[in-house]
Amino acid sequence: MSQDFWSFCLLKLEQELPSQQFKTWIKPMLAEDGDGDPPGLRLVVPNQFFLNFVRDRYLPRIAELGTEFFGSQRSFELMARAGAVRTAAPPAPAAGRPPLNGGRPAAPPALVDDEPPPKPVRRPSAKAAASGTAYDKTRLNPEFTFDNLVTGRANDLARAAAVQVAQNPGASYNPLFVYGGVGLGKTHLIHALG
Repeated sequence: MSQDFWSFCLLKLEQELPSQQFKTWIKPMLAEDGDGDPPGLRLVVPNQFFLNFVRDRYLPRIAELGTEFFGSQRSFELMARAGAVRTAAPPAPAAGRPPLNGGRPAAPPALVDDEPPPKPVRRPSAKAAASGTAYDKTRLNPEFTFDNLVTGRANDLARAAAVQVAQNPGASYNPLFVYGGVGLGKTHLIHALG
C-alpha cells in the first residue's frame, strides 16, 4: 500500500515542483511501510541534513497528498539511514489496482541529471590578448590614468604602490591589495594599472 501511495506522491510532486528540486530532494527518498493503525509511511533519507530539509519544506505537502490518497490522515515518519538513496525503479503496483502512471516506472533508474553540463567560458588566446583587440574588449576606462588621479594624503601611498606595480609587474607588491574609504581613488588606480 505504501508503494502505491509513494508512486502517486512522486507523480504529483514531479508536476508541482521545479525539476531540479524534485530530482534533488524527492526522487532520492525511499518509501517503507510505517508503524501504526492504520499503517503510515516511513520515508528513508540519506542523512540528517536531508531529513531536516525535507521535514521543513516537503513533509506538509506529502501529508496532504496522503489524506487525498487514503481519504484519511496517516502518520508519516522520516528516518535518516546512511547510504539510503533510490537507485532502482519502485516495485510494480499491487494486483487488482491499475498502475497510476500508465505502467511506466515512477522514476528513472538512476539519479543522473538529463540536462547537459554548462559550456565552459571562452577566454581569449594569448595571441588575441597580445593584439589590441583584447584590450578593446576589456571594461577598463581609458580616462583613468595615473596622470589625472587627484592625489592627496589619503591615497598617496596607494598611488606610489600602483605605479611601482605598473613599472615592474610581478616584482614588488605582488599581490597588490588596495583598501580605503569611499571616493579615495581605488577604482581609478586599478583602471590606471590595467
